[in-house]
Order: sequence, then C-alpha cells, then structure tokens
Amino acid sequence: MFMSTFLIGSYCLTIMQIRLIGHVMGSMWVVKVYVLPYLWVNLWLVLITHLQHTDVNVPHFSANEWTWLKGALSTVDRDYGFLNGIHHHIADTHVVHHLLHRMPHYHAQEATAAVKKVLGKYYHVPSVSPGLKGIVEALWSSQTHCRFVEDEGDVLWYKNR
Repeated sequence: MFMSTFLIGSYCLTIMQIRLIGHVMGSMWVVKVYVLPYLWVNLWLVLITHLQHTDVNVPHFSANEWTWLKGALSTVDRDYGFLNGIHHHIADTHVVHHLLHRMPHYHAQEATAAVKKVLGKYYHVPSVSPGLKGIVEALWSSQTHCRFVEDEGDVLWYKNR
C-alpha cells in the first residue's frame, strides 16, 4: 500500500514539475530537453531488449520442458559495433547477464568470452552483420520471420505464418 501511494505521489510530483518548467521555459523547451531524450532512451531500451530475446534460432519452452538454464540460454548476444561501449556492453554480453545476473557489468566481457567456450553449440550466434547494419538486419529478420511462437510440442520456435 505504502509503495503504490509513494509511486503515485512521485509520478504526480514529476508531472507538476514538468508542467511548471513548461510554464516558465515554454512547452517546446520541455519537448526538446525532456520528451525527446526520454523517447530516444526508451526506443533503445525496447529495441535492444526485443533483439536480445527475438531470433529464429532461439527456442521457447512449454511448462513441461522449461528449466531455469534453458530459459537463461534463450537469448542472443548482438554486436552493435561502436555502440557496444556507449551502451556499456549490454547487448554483446546479454547471455552472461542471464546466467550470472549478480555479476558486476564491468566483468561481463571477460565472462562472455569464458562462457562462449563452455556453452559451445548452446551459445546462440545471430547471423547478421556487426554494428548498425546488423541492428537493421536483426530487426528486419525478427519482424519478418518471428511473427508468433507455435503452440504444439515442448520446444517451441518462432514462425512467420
């Protein structure tokens, strides 16, 4: 009860502050300084999360077949080129994040190198180019080939029709 009341109060306070700043500085200033950066950051968060968990080679599991390890390995590391460093390597070390979620992120690259060797064929490697071109290719592939997950069997795969 306390937490929901606190969150609603925080939300209302934030809205009031934004409206006050908008009144003082102008609504276009708020759009440029707050709304557009907010949308930009959320675009990247949603895009990266979508591409980490959506690939034709990543299986899904029914309740009978699912285990924590199978679920943790049902993700993809993606190489975003120069963006890897800007994004603190959240995209190219995602598998290790699922396996060792309490590990500090600054060890993720070395842990990923070690985990790749241990996992072997169970480490999913996407077949797209690195960098921005790879982002576009992965998004195109996920949108054209990953329309739904079949509902028959214990190991389920993305389908496009």
